[in-house]
Amino acid sequence: MLINDYSQQNWDSSSVSSNVSLAEILTAGIIFVLPVIFLLVLATN
Repeated sequence: MLINDYSQQNWDSSSVSSNVSLAEILTAGIIFVLPVIFLLVLATN
């Protein structure tokens, strides 16, 4: 029962706030990519 309720909440939140999830994915991608680029620049120098 708890797993079913949890999955329904995930479906409801993802269907209602699709733009928010896209923004969160973009910000998370930037946060993960910038340190990698910074380390690559330091490694090349």
